[in-house]
Amino acid sequence: MRLEEVPTNASASDHPVIQELSLVNSEGALGLREEWHRTSLIASITMFDSFLSDLMRLLFLHQPKALPKEKQCSFGEILAADSYEQLLEHVVSRMVHELAYKSYPERLKYLEKRFHIKSSDAEDRLPSLVKFAELRNKVVHDTASYSYGVATGGRELKTERKSVPRVDFYTSMNSAMVVAEVIDALFVAATRKVFKREPAIRLMTPSVIAAHEKFRAGVEREG
Repeated sequence: MRLEEVPTNASASDHPVIQELSLVNSEGALGLREEWHRTSLIASITMFDSFLSDLMRLLFLHQPKALPKEKQCSFGEILAADSYEQLLEHVVSRMVHELAYKSYPERLKYLEKRFHIKSSDAEDRLPSLVKFAELRNKVVHDTASYSYGVATGGRELKTERKSVPRVDFYTSMNSAMVVAEVIDALFVAATRKVFKREPAIRLMTPSVIAAHEKFRAGVEREG
């Protein structure tokens, strides 16, 4: 239904749209806003995870000799592959999957060790990135309102009210900005090191950099 179709006379309170809107109060609107901030944080960290895994996969396929020599394939895996290329893709996918369980500092160290890809800009943002990733994990996995344990004597359950992790506007915005900055830094470093060229496109354009600086300056003034 379009907005102009909603009646505006005194009897409009009986209209279904008006009745639904009346259910939205300040507490509900605040809850929706906080949920948007949490979703934004989760999306930002998920995007970085995907980028890092995709980058690892691309680099291993481009430089198979970087694969650890101690990694082995079973006879069944070899027989299941129709070609060398298919076997290589299988091994790389397994390797990337294993690396995805490591921390961000470990994965970036691995990039440096195996492919000599290092970015001071990414390292500068790493502490913030780790902090946002830890908050994301709490938001996704630690959602219970109560914690449970065994009370003294072991005969009854003990329950305690838990504080649900909260994400505000500044945290969600900062997480998105830090992720964009680290992705851009790693992309530039990988392009220069591996492909010996400057990237044709940049995530951090001058206008985006200016917007980030303006936002952070505003936060500092308010803080």
